[in-house]
Amino acid sequence: MARMDPASDEVLLSAWRGGDRRAGSELLRRHFVDVTRFFQRRIDAAATEDLVQQTFMGAVQAHERLPEGVGFKVYLFGIARKQLLMHLRREGRRSRVQTSHASIEDQAVGSSLAPSRVVAAREQWRVLLRAIRGLPEERQAALELFYFDDLRATDIAQILDRPVGTIKAWLSRSRAQLRDAVAKLQLPVALAESTLAVLRKRDGHIGADAE
Repeated sequence: MARMDPASDEVLLSAWRGGDRRAGSELLRRHFVDVTRFFQRRIDAAATEDLVQQTFMGAVQAHERLPEGVGFKVYLFGIARKQLLMHLRREGRRSRVQTSHASIEDQAVGSSLAPSRVVAAREQWRVLLRAIRGLPEERQAALELFYFDDLRATDIAQILDRPVGTIKAWLSRSRAQLRDAVAKLQLPVALAESTLAVLRKRDGHIGADAE
């Protein structure tokens, strides 16, 4: 028996708005890991669970008001971003962490890599996050959404409430800075080269993503 393709976010959202709670549950479950990783990269584990819950509660309350032309994942990340900023203001940024092993492991395990390459992939993503942390604060969120969450420049602009041109400029200017940051970490040659390969693979989308 052939497997049916999963329903798109748009189809599930439409069904949810029509009263299908199971469609709503499926839509939220689909993006649970992505939202959790978003917080794990920025704050300690103790606060992550509450912020994930608040984000999804916000999505439940606001799913009827989703702006036309905005994807559900983008809207969800916008809510998550607002929750994060409120949390950091309350905590005086004391709860921030440099890296999260849980989010990095999820990044690798969630890929299609063979088991023998998962460990190497985890190290590449960990190095990339360390390099991002060395850049100006205002660019870090944009870079994480681009490299870790595979979002387009247009999506990132909506989440961060910035012009698309600004996001493209941040991403473009950060290429050389990220390469320099990786070099300064004095990594084994193989790890440095494989991390730079990850950057090059995604960098090809910077211009196209904003079209």
